[in-house]
Amino acid sequence: ELRRMVHHAAFASTCAATLSVASVVFLCYFQRDFSPLSFLASLAGFLCALSIVSLVPLDIYASVPELNDGDRDARAALQELWNFLYWVTFWLTWAVCPLLMYYEDAGGFTWGARLKTSLIINGRWFLLYLVIGVVGTILIWSSEEGSWWDFSVVFKLAIAASNAWGLFLVSTLMGYGLVGVPRTLWQAASYREALEMNYARAPAFHEEKVSAMYEVDDIVRDVQVAVAASSGTSRAEFANQMWHELERDPISAEACRSFTSMSPSRRQVPVASLEDLALLNWNRIQVMRNARRTSCQWDMLCRSCWRMADLLGPRQSQRSRLLSLARFYGYRSMSVLIVLLSVLTFVGEMTMFSQANTSVFYYYFEWVFGLPWNADIAQGLVSVPLVFIVCTTYWSVLRIRIAGFFGLYRRNTDTSILVWCASILCRLAAPLCYHFLLLGRFQSIGDGVDTEFVKFMGKIDVIPVLGVLFNEYFPLLVGIQVVVNALNIYPALVRCVGVSSLEFDFLNSAAADPRQGESLVTEARRGSSPDEASLQPLAALGSPPHSPPPSSSPAP
Repeated sequence: ELRRMVHHAAFASTCAATLSVASVVFLCYFQRDFSPLSFLASLAGFLCALSIVSLVPLDIYASVPELNDGDRDARAALQELWNFLYWVTFWLTWAVCPLLMYYEDAGGFTWGARLKTSLIINGRWFLLYLVIGVVGTILIWSSEEGSWWDFSVVFKLAIAASNAWGLFLVSTLMGYGLVGVPRTLWQAASYREALEMNYARAPAFHEEKVSAMYEVDDIVRDVQVAVAASSGTSRAEFANQMWHELERDPISAEACRSFTSMSPSRRQVPVASLEDLALLNWNRIQVMRNARRTSCQWDMLCRSCWRMADLLGPRQSQRSRLLSLARFYGYRSMSVLIVLLSVLTFVGEMTMFSQANTSVFYYYFEWVFGLPWNADIAQGLVSVPLVFIVCTTYWSVLRIRIAGFFGLYRRNTDTSILVWCASILCRLAAPLCYHFLLLGRFQSIGDGVDTEFVKFMGKIDVIPVLGVLFNEYFPLLVGIQVVVNALNIYPALVRCVGVSSLEFDFLNSAAADPRQGESLVTEARRGSSPDEASLQPLAALGSPPHSPPPSSSPAP
């Protein structure tokens, strides 16, 4: 019966993940023009990562003999599933997704040129991985734990290195998420506070959008010059292709019409080479991606401000007041609940290296399996802390500064960005679930044994440093991150060491006067809708009156 449950649960989770991810990604995030191969690779990445997370509760349930009567066939089926899912995820993370991501970003005009560019960029990293692998294998062979010509060490080293890098990312991301998620919910509970916070963020968003539009003008001008320089040559087709792409994009179409109506430049333009055109095409891809991102961010911010201002206006209806109260108490309640889960997670991380059963999760899981629950209910209760840890960690991925270029934006997500997000989820899924299983100490519950996934990952114990020691003491980094983020010293710390690209919520840190943002949002609504009576300034909502902000230069 348990074996049938294994196959049915695996099949059901796979189908559910496929349908949900395909519908959400394709309908909400993907642009209309996408590469089928990259779409399938990103979908496979999301699917495998979600399957790993969804199979962990089933593996835990199967590891308790009192519940499964020692069904060895079910455990053998789980072992095969883990082996398949892990290695598919591994190759997607370190080989397929990087190749496709740089292939989509390459500036070449043929598939061969783009593939060559991707292989050159990734080849440098593959060479570095090869050198590290050879050196590590030789060191392990020469140690007491290893034996010469035992090539299984290569796979164990690959698993250990991938797990160590994933856990390092998890420590940074989880440490921020445990503090950032409840803090964000608490601040967003009040419409008034959320509106003022959005007004404070508006100048930074608007400045980014204006800067991106100037870059669009520059790239349109450069492509126009390249078209003139390539006229009558074999490269004219490639230059015209770039110009047609700009004309098709709604963001750059107006700039193309403006430059077309101008008189051509009288200066003599040198004939562009194929390499110059490829570099220009790469710049075009980056500039248009940045323009779409900033436009999408600004539009979402403006719409959020308009909606909240309407709800807080003097003509507030009974429905609006009820919605505001429901949002306030709902968000605050969720924030308090998540704070409790964050504290329990923090305590569990800090006591993980202890040999005694002091983990909070251990007592929780012992309580779950000690009661006569239905199998589905028990697995659902086990999934609660796992889903919480996974969501807080991946939430932090999209809040880091690099997410400005690699984030999910509604119907404005490039193919390479989606492939990147899928690779990050694959990179975090296995280390995070392995850490969760070690954190729960399931082998200590009753007469339980290690889960099949822990047995699979336990191969890395023979690897010095990256094996047992790293997995036991790395949670201390999570505690340090929690304290640093709770005290708001993380932004200053990353700026001090010169890695500001690792800063979270970088636009929030540069929050300006809300009055300036209010003026920018009001001007945006005037340009998009003639009915602006419902947009009330902060003064009408109870804030003190203020003088209008200085006028800014109009966007091109």
